[in-house]
Amino acid sequence: QRHLYAANVAKAKNAQEPTPVFPIANLQGGMDLDMLHFTTARFRQYGKESGIHASHLVIVLRALLQQVKVVDLLMDSKDADTKDCGEILTQNLIKEDVLGHLTWIMNHFRSSGHDPRVMSYSVEVFHFMLRCMKRLAAKMGQTPETLEFQVEKGRGRSTTSVDKEIASLACAATVENLFHLLEKYKRHSPQLNSMLVKLLYQIIRVQPSNIVVFFELSYFLRINRMWADPLLRDKHAGRRYQEMVQLLQYILRQFFKCAEKNKMVFVELLFRKVPEK
Repeated sequence: QRHLYAANVAKAKNAQEPTPVFPIANLQGGMDLDMLHFTTARFRQYGKESGIHASHLVIVLRALLQQVKVVDLLMDSKDADTKDCGEILTQNLIKEDVLGHLTWIMNHFRSSGHDPRVMSYSVEVFHFMLRCMKRLAAKMGQTPETLEFQVEKGRGRSTTSVDKEIASLACAATVENLFHLLEKYKRHSPQLNSMLVKLLYQIIRVQPSNIVVFFELSYFLRINRMWADPLLRDKHAGRRYQEMVQLLQYILRQFFKCAEKNKMVFVELLFRKVPEK
């Protein structure tokens, strides 16, 4: 339905006609609150509750990703009723603590034993969830950093925000998993690479001290190995990886800026920030 809608939007644009409204009624059975609650329940069941049941979790994440992508379309609609529907669905997804469970999955993911799609789908869902939260904040005239959302955690309730969710990813194990995924850049679509780079940037910038998680010799060796790839140096093929190259350059620049003030940071390179698996 999303692809058909995208084709209709492109057709209307070429004909200089008004953008059509997304036909949410056609997806009612797959996008109502009952189905959303069903999907998030299975997400919790095969994620945190079962310690990552990879084969089942991949299927649930794919379904959840499609739902979140539709919600993102609804949030971007010019039609007030459609946008309101997107807001309700966004608030319910946040309330179900989808982001909190994604954070847990990205932290406990093991590249040696889990399907890599668990990580890549988690990054995509996280990206679109943050985008929906930012759209909602913009509509309410608030910044994403200050707008608080209600979340149900276990038997209690709490609040969250875009910054809080990003800050929860600032864990050495999570960053290690994200960077491991980044190293597979040749296998990813340009969209996934971009989402991954943006997420790492956000983790670094949400708290200035977060950059130190990359101040480790193993990261520098991996960055050097990526830079040595002829594909990244190619004038034409390398353009699709320019965003990633800029991130790697940024990490190195920040290290040497830090080294100007603190020479002991060179010693810090020798110490692992995450326990050996």
